Amino acid sequence: MGSAKTMAPPDGGYGWVIVLATFLQFALGSQLMPLFAVLFGPKFEEIGASSTEIYSVYSTFIVFWNLVSIFVGPLGELQSERFVAVCATGLQVVGLIICAFSTSIIHLVFGFGVVWGCGMGLSNTNNIIILNKYFKSKVGLALGLAISSVSIIGLVQPQVVKILLENFIFEYVLIIYAGMTLISGLVGALLMHPVTRHLVTIKEEIEEDPFLMIREEVKEKTKKESSCSNWAVCQIFSLIEWSLLKDPYFLIIAVANAICFTVLLVQLPQISIIAKDLNFSLDQRANLISILSAVDIISRIGQGFVGDLSCLAKVFKHPKKFLFTLSSICLAGTMTAMAFTQTFIQMIFVVCLTSICNAGIMLNSSQVYRECFPDQFSSALGLASFFRALFALTMGPLAGFLKGYFHDFRASLFFLATSSFLCMIVWILVDFCRPKKDKPRSDTESAKVKD
Repeated sequence: MGSAKTMAPPDGGYGWVIVLATFLQFALGSQLMPLFAVLFGPKFEEIGASSTEIYSVYSTFIVFWNLVSIFVGPLGELQSERFVAVCATGLQVVGLIICAFSTSIIHLVFGFGVVWGCGMGLSNTNNIIILNKYFKSKVGLALGLAISSVSIIGLVQPQVVKILLENFIFEYVLIIYAGMTLISGLVGALLMHPVTRHLVTIKEEIEEDPFLMIREEVKEKTKKESSCSNWAVCQIFSLIEWSLLKDPYFLIIAVANAICFTVLLVQLPQISIIAKDLNFSLDQRANLISILSAVDIISRIGQGFVGDLSCLAKVFKHPKKFLFTLSSICLAGTMTAMAFTQTFIQMIFVVCLTSICNAGIMLNSSQVYRECFPDQFSSALGLASFFRALFALTMGPLAGFLKGYFHDFRASLFFLATSSFLCMIVWILVDFCRPKKDKPRSDTESAKVKD
């Protein structure tokens, strides 16, 4: 427990500016996921890409998004969150420019999958970490507001992309998009301040947050303990808690979490692909994505509010883990229902349900590690990205192969739904059979016991 006066994250104040900063950093980039098939459709048709090749481009993006994530926490501690944000914006812009002038599937794999994927990975993980530094009791609401704000852009972005595609060639459309991403990303990066500048004094006893470490202390610890402290790469690797890979519980959490989150990412572009297979017009497909974004605004704020409820914390030891599990199982159900949709009205209904499930997974995926591994949150979040990369490398192309092999989009939906459902069943069984243990003490509490 903290003393009478304890330094704590603001849980508001400048934290709301950080919410705005993360929105500016991630808004335009995240909209390329549901718009992937619409925006890149003309290019895929031009080069004659198969379903497997299209899924391979998207899967490569997910792989590099996750591979780069492991370095975000240490890089932010050694430099700053602003530095990471600037790097993320630069990579996104370069990736889009490469895609604009691509002439083969290899160019798209490199530009969209590798370069743009690394930029998105840096931005996404950096946003999660900085929000968790600024918020504690309201972290669910902060994440909900940040992600739901992205959906506001999603209301108009499909229509903007549709207009651009109708009036400009593919190359000009991506260059315009890259310019907008550059401006938005740099403004967001400039708004990011170290949390140490905005800590507040709490006059009541609270439990100290083991994740909230002062960057200067981290740097000093690294210099003392690392024999290769003069090398930036060595410092980054020394700040990663590699011992987590020996923890069976972490491995189970990471694998199940990775599969369900990969299902979400692979499923996002499925909506526009399925709409196209059902012979919906370009206007209907764009309207469908706009409807999805509109519902996302409400569902993400709602999921964030629910996750912070004190009554939920009293019932469940890990409330956000429970919400993630429930959302993943429900998403499996909505994907199954999507396989049997026939009309535009039916698709709208299923898309609305999908939005609610996606919000629960997206908001609580990272918070599962915050609840289960509070002392090692940044490392747990980063190491888990290895598993996301692995399953993205396999699940995306496999979903595309099944769709092409059976000549039916339902095959990929059934595969994704089954994977998500079975993972959560295994997760529930493991938690049920796992012996109950006392809540692990933080480093501060352990030191007081020894004294």
